Amino acid sequence: MIVDLPRGWDHSQSYPPSSTAEWLPSDSVASGMRFASGQVFLGQVGQTPIGIRDDRHAMTIAGSRAGKGVSALIPNLLLYPGSMFVIDPKGELATITAGRRGAGAQGCKGMGQDVHVLDPFRVTRNSAPQYLAGYNPLDRIDPDDDMAVDEADLIAESLIYGSSKDRDLHWTLAARNLIKGLILYICQTEENPERRNLIEVRRLLNSDELQTVIRTMEKMGGDGPVTDAMAQEAIP
Repeated sequence: MIVDLPRGWDHSQSYPPSSTAEWLPSDSVASGMRFASGQVFLGQVGQTPIGIRDDRHAMTIAGSRAGKGVSALIPNLLLYPGSMFVIDPKGELATITAGRRGAGAQGCKGMGQDVHVLDPFRVTRNSAPQYLAGYNPLDRIDPDDDMAVDEADLIAESLIYGSSKDRDLHWTLAARNLIKGLILYICQTEENPERRNLIEVRRLLNSDELQTVIRTMEKMGGDGPVTDAMAQEAIP
């Protein structure tokens, strides 16, 4: 039999009351969180800019057109001296801040950093276009590497996407497999580096050469994983 088993609240000890947290008073924020170079800019209290030095993940949540860019993203792109990787679908951030982070712009001293803007649809303006750069995903594929087929599959999947619930999944997979095969074919056979890219994939897809290329791919199987995959994807 178990006797005197403690249950519930121990009234012999004192506990602090709940809900002791509170917002930091604005004067304490202004005096203890004054912004300095290298910090994440948070805003200002009165006329005092404030910031924190922190390398942890953070999230800014607000409704559409609530001012996330103007109040948080753009100030930090203009002020933070460290490296940044920015996803900017509309090109607004690059348009406003690329010159500042690079060699400078009209009325703006540059930070002297290397700036690379990936803008395939040319939506950026101001000084951003002078920092245009390119990325060729086919450069990652080495036909002699065991991961070549997987790399080509990832690229094809990112170009032709769909879910298992799609009504036309067969055609989605067929298109994806054809592009995967063409990517492997180009990486295996194209000697000119200027044609070893997705532009060449698109050209072949829209050219009279496609059927000839597919027949060639069918005949190239048997020499390794890459050619086997090419031959398999060429089969209708």
